[in-house]
Amino acid sequence: MRRKAKRGRTAQGHMGQLKARSRNFEAKLQYDTPQPNPTGSCGVNKGNGQAEMYMATYNTRTIRQQDDLERLLEELEQIKWHIIGLSETKRRGKGLSELPGGHWIFRKGKTEDNPTAKGVALLINRNMTKYVERTNIYSERMIVCTIKTRGGQPKIIQV
Repeated sequence: MRRKAKRGRTAQGHMGQLKARSRNFEAKLQYDTPQPNPTGSCGVNKGNGQAEMYMATYNTRTIRQQDDLERLLEELEQIKWHIIGLSETKRRGKGLSELPGGHWIFRKGKTEDNPTAKGVALLINRNMTKYVERTNIYSERMIVCTIKTRGGQPKIIQV
């Protein structure tokens, strides 16, 4: 018995039925041997002639202690990432620091007048550190990092 297709917006945002994937697409996913990964202009994976950069944001609620930051780095080993924007870090101080493992953290933290709030940071993967052109601190709530690529210089803004 065939089911009648539902009309309306689905979770993927498509109207009506979703199209079935082509055989070519499915065949591309079934490699028995590892395929070479060419790198792009940023040193990141390249697909269809364009570099792919994996970025995310995360509300940490706090990474005040070094243990909290180390726990976050352990979790990040499970995913593919290049730049992570962190908010509500609540760490003291500002600046660019190199972490164990070669990753960078660029941060602006708490102030003396309000020691229990604010704080932003950008966590930069060790593979991306050589492409960081410039970093700017605007406040405890906003920092900017400029990355150099062949296509230009995109700015990563963490608020």
